[in-house]
Amino acid sequence: MAAAKAAAAAVADAAAAAAAMAADDMDDTVAVLTTSIGPTARPASAPASWELPTRAGKRTLGPMVPPRAMLEAAAAEMALEAAGPAPPEIVEEVELTGAAAREAAAKRVLKTAANAGDAYDILNVSPEDVAGVVKKAFWKLSLMVHPDKCDHPHAADAFDLVKKAHTCLADPSERSIIDGAREERTHREGFNEWLAEERQKAAWRKLQGEPLPGDDDLLNGPEQAEEQEGRGEWMTVLPKQMKPKAGGHTTSVTSFAAKTFVERDAATIADWTDTPKDQATREARLFLAAQEERYALPAVQAAAQAATAKEHEVLVDDFNQKRRARTLLEQHQERQEKETKAGKAREKAERKAKRQKTKDAGDAGGAGGDAVDGTGWAYKPWNRETDLEAGRGSSAITPDDMLKKAGGDLKGRFGGNKSTGGGRNFL
Repeated sequence: MAAAKAAAAAVADAAAAAAAMAADDMDDTVAVLTTSIGPTARPASAPASWELPTRAGKRTLGPMVPPRAMLEAAAAEMALEAAGPAPPEIVEEVELTGAAAREAAAKRVLKTAANAGDAYDILNVSPEDVAGVVKKAFWKLSLMVHPDKCDHPHAADAFDLVKKAHTCLADPSERSIIDGAREERTHREGFNEWLAEERQKAAWRKLQGEPLPGDDDLLNGPEQAEEQEGRGEWMTVLPKQMKPKAGGHTTSVTSFAAKTFVERDAATIADWTDTPKDQATREARLFLAAQEERYALPAVQAAAQAATAKEHEVLVDDFNQKRRARTLLEQHQERQEKETKAGKAREKAERKAKRQKTKDAGDAGGAGGDAVDGTGWAYKPWNRETDLEAGRGSSAITPDDMLKKAGGDLKGRFGGNKSTGGGRNFL
């Protein structure tokens, strides 16, 4: 019981001491806050951390800032580690990496360089990283994409890109240039995002019918420098056709148009009227046409010649097959083929097809497709003058035939008989 009372008394004394210390701290705080208050002075602002100020000589809670000597020693040690070959632990880590991971690293380096990535993107480090971190990243990546250890066909190119990136980041001047370019790119991306938002707002205001004064310029965008200077240059700079000659005119200028004919074709008109931008476009078009005529037309002509030669070969083969005499060997082979069963069957089928073809032709050549008697003869219209005789001789008798039938002449009836020595006399 006595021990419990003693413990309770000790706890009460400790609580009283803590309360007294807190009261002293509060008094000190009030004194500090009220010492600078006067008739013309403004009240002092509260501390930024909103913590009560500590007494002089008391230790502040939290980690202590390392001394400058320790920081300098750590930086020197890191710089010393960055020089020389790769540490054994990094070499062991890279040796445990598979071939697929090495090829993937080489592909990433090449793709980053193709997409206009800088040295930070190639080494996959941050601009805030110190030289030691950059060196370790270079060690690891260079060991992974080394041509002797990576099976990628362009591993040597990836290794060269990694070396150049590390060289740029190791040089303070080049690293500052890269940092400036990254910062400018970041600002430009932010500006482009802001410009897109402003254009969207301007388009919405235009749809609502409440445009602001600068919305048209914002939607159309700034004019290009070439467009701004094109008309001025076209109106101020003379083309080479109108520039004065060094010796001046040797003939009368007034009689030039009356005595000389100037052909104004499309090229001449374009030389006089085109702006510099139009002239550059026309020259590019003419250059492409010349290149096409030089390289594309020969290929087209060669293809056309090849097609013509192939057609000629087909015609020659067709002529040889139809018109040229067959050799004795070919005739012997055809004769043997006809003597075989297959040849006989084929010949029979050909004769049957020929008869069927003739029959079809006879059926189609009739009177408009009328029915036929099945004899295969073509229909022939009936003729009254010839078909009545039915194949007999003509029934028409000429006057000479009639005279011959009557006796040849009148002497047979009215003349005397020669055998009797006289003839008939009417008187």
